[in-house]
Amino acid sequence: MPVFANAADRFNAGTWELAIGSSSADLSLNPTIGYFFLDNVEGIVHFDYNKTNIDSSYDSDYEITTMMFSAGLAYNIPSKTKIVPFVTGELVYYLNDIDVENSSSLDTNSDAVGIDVGFGLRFLIGNRASVNASFDFGVLDLDEDDRNVDVNGYNLGISYSLFF
Repeated sequence: MPVFANAADRFNAGTWELAIGSSSADLSLNPTIGYFFLDNVEGIVHFDYNKTNIDSSYDSDYEITTMMFSAGLAYNIPSKTKIVPFVTGELVYYLNDIDVENSSSLDTNSDAVGIDVGFGLRFLIGNRASVNASFDFGVLDLDEDDRNVDVNGYNLGISYSLFF
């Protein structure tokens, strides 16, 4: 079977994608699920959860809880090779909670809404898998306590996808 037939099959409407990946920011494992509602066009949902406990040599230890949920679209650019370029666009909700032991005045709560756009390459493996490398750029409107802060950043990521 030609290589391009394999690439086309995995991006057909009705196909599901399950991916697990990591980012350059914290090296955590992040799940993503996608559904191709049109050939090459995929709706994606992504959720990150991270809890960090920090034992400080000062008086107080603290705990940081971060959650991010995003939903968006990915377009896989048709290719006749085993390397398939893609672009993404997502709406993002971000929540950050810092809890300082024995202090309510130092606790910080923030949330944000934003957008994320990116591009990358899928390196196809067999008939139903790929290793993906991506670059994303995001902009958030962060509300921290009673302050409003604009945040932007970038992310280099790698993930592994299964299509079924």
